[in-house]
Amino acid sequence: MVLGLIKLLGIVLFLYLVWRNLNDDYRDEHLISYGWSSIMVMLLGGRIVYGLWNWGALNDSWTSWLMVWKTSGFNYYGGVMFVLLWTWWFCLKNEWKLWSFLEDVTPIYYLLLAFLSGGEYIQRGLDFRLLVWMIVFVIGYLLANFLKGNYRSISWYRSGKKGFIFFATNLVMGLVATVISFLFKDGLFLIILYLGLSLIFGVGLVILGETYGTKK
Repeated sequence: MVLGLIKLLGIVLFLYLVWRNLNDDYRDEHLISYGWSSIMVMLLGGRIVYGLWNWGALNDSWTSWLMVWKTSGFNYYGGVMFVLLWTWWFCLKNEWKLWSFLEDVTPIYYLLLAFLSGGEYIQRGLDFRLLVWMIVFVIGYLLANFLKGNYRSISWYRSGKKGFIFFATNLVMGLVATVISFLFKDGLFLIILYLGLSLIFGVGLVILGETYGTKK
């Protein structure tokens, strides 16, 4: 019951912060729609990737694939990738600026992931690995909020255009995930995957800075 409440609290807090932090720039009904739909996409996406990656872990019943609050098992990177694709589509549909929107929601997503991993940590009997990930997500949340108030002072990014927080935070967290994967001996595939994602975020950050830096 407690672990379900932890996840539920994280979801409610996520929905509230999406609305509170973004309602000056976006319509309320669109934010509510995005909040609920992105939660469902993330939970189902992370669950599907986990079930496919760990085939057999959820095969005792088809309902196990859906009952994320009761049966443990969630792939966080899978959930994030699914929700990124959903966010891209949602922004395209509503003619929102993608990088601007992602910048605004990045800290909120890390906070949500911290709550989800905290619930999963208890659900799996105080699994040390999940404790590490929970701490990483909290650090990601703190880093994103720190950058939010300080990145405009960076010399090569004086334009202050949005997108920096999304790319910079995920670049750092991707490198942290690479180190964690190496320490837990997850295998070469995951290490290369995390490094590859870090490279993508790093290149995106440089391109964003150079592109906007040339505009006066």
